Amino acid sequence: MTGMKPILETKRLLLRELDHKDLPFLIELMGDPVVMEFWPNPLDKEECEKWIERQRSRYSDDGYGYWAAILKDSGELIGQAGLMRIEVGGAVETGLGYIIIRKYWGMGYATEAAQGCIDYAFATLKLDRVIAPVRPENIASERVAVKLGMRPESRTLFAGYRHSVYVMVKDQ
Repeated sequence: MTGMKPILETKRLLLRELDHKDLPFLIELMGDPVVMEFWPNPLDKEECEKWIERQRSRYSDDGYGYWAAILKDSGELIGQAGLMRIEVGGAVETGLGYIIIRKYWGMGYATEAAQGCIDYAFATLKLDRVIAPVRPENIASERVAVKLGMRPESRTLFAGYRHSVYVMVKDQ
């Protein structure tokens, strides 16, 4: 960790704010065309720097954003997960997102981090609803949303691509 206090903790993970010291990892994670297959494109160094700045603005403006996901037992940064204010289908919503580095796929970390984010949204932020926009061809991300108990609510155009909107309502 970079000495920053964790925002939330799960069984195996700590989630904390992203920091500029995380840039080399983000370049590896978000520059990977396989990881970023369902994004418009992988991100280069400059785009990753802007990503960190956007998250830091979200932390100050909204009180949340994408957070670094770190293994508790080793301190290794393995991805990011978090919440962000987004406009989907003409409404401002709190969206859930998760991105895990490829070597840790299939180990339940995305689901665990995402569940921690949902719990944080309901218990700490006192939100009543969280959505996850998922491109229909992103089967792995769709599986995470379903494992979390999210339900498909609609399909919409988001960020220029067709997305299924999964929803979790407090006390669902």
